[in-house]
Amino acid sequence: MSSSDTPRGQIVVVGGANVDIKVRPSRVLRLGTSNAGSTHISLGGVARNIAENLARLGVHVALMTAVGDDAFGRRIREHAEDARIDTALIAVGGGPTGTYTALLDGRGRLVAAVSSMQVLDAITPEHVETGRAGLAQANAIVCDCNLSPASVLRIGQIATETGVDLFVEGVSVPKVANVRRLLASRCAVAGIFLNRDEIEALTGVRARGRRQLVGAAVRLHDSGVANVVVGLGERGAFVSGAHGAHGVVASMATEVVDVTGAGDAAVAATVWALGTGVSLTDAVRAGQAAAALTVSTPETVSPVLTPAAIRRVLARMVS
Repeated sequence: MSSSDTPRGQIVVVGGANVDIKVRPSRVLRLGTSNAGSTHISLGGVARNIAENLARLGVHVALMTAVGDDAFGRRIREHAEDARIDTALIAVGGGPTGTYTALLDGRGRLVAAVSSMQVLDAITPEHVETGRAGLAQANAIVCDCNLSPASVLRIGQIATETGVDLFVEGVSVPKVANVRRLLASRCAVAGIFLNRDEIEALTGVRARGRRQLVGAAVRLHDSGVANVVVGLGERGAFVSGAHGAHGVVASMATEVVDVTGAGDAAVAATVWALGTGVSLTDAVRAGQAAAALTVSTPETVSPVLTPAAIRRVLARMVS
């Protein structure tokens, strides 16, 4: 890492904010019947998680999202303000605050999840345009694919027109389709974060082995994406830069308590690290360190995440 831990300027994160309801059985999960277990409720949403992780890393960050005019929505806004996240771009109303209900297995790994995010329909291209000044003055924009294709496109157009680096988070296989109009319109994308299934859905290229991952990444590079990061779960992440360099960054070994939010932490720390001037590979290593800190806690965002904590995890990997 460079001597400067905090990138200059502000990062605007656009996308989902909701409440995570995580259900975990006490013993081995048995489908088709009732299981004894526990329920944990915390704040979540891809964009909200990324914004909080960035704030914990010392970044001046703003969040553009939509929440309901209800108790959950107030909790999200108040928590963001406490975390020193700029909330001026949050739309309020238009339905209940979104929820994400996850069923975990006994080891804390995701079995299935259901998201209810209709409130994000309030983030229309017109709403995006009202935040144009805030988007245009940022050093970077991070956009998740919870938004509509038209809204993702408008964000991409603003970023391209103003020269702001745009990073895109795929979220899921159905939602990654929202980025197709962005790429078809030749908007400049500084980086995209996907998993294997998402990159296959987006490119139409099978991406199981290293050579196939390279082929899928090349297709994205040809569409205007500078950097491609593909999460490989316990194996770490595949990285591919615009100039042809590619490889796999190993994950950091740690005890897994709950995997929820690990990918969002990895995205946030990677974008943060890129802002300090390190290489893509080193930035993704920082992302893997942040993910390790996250999975070792039941919280969706690790309460101990700091630049110093990331450096300590990386130092253990070197020693």
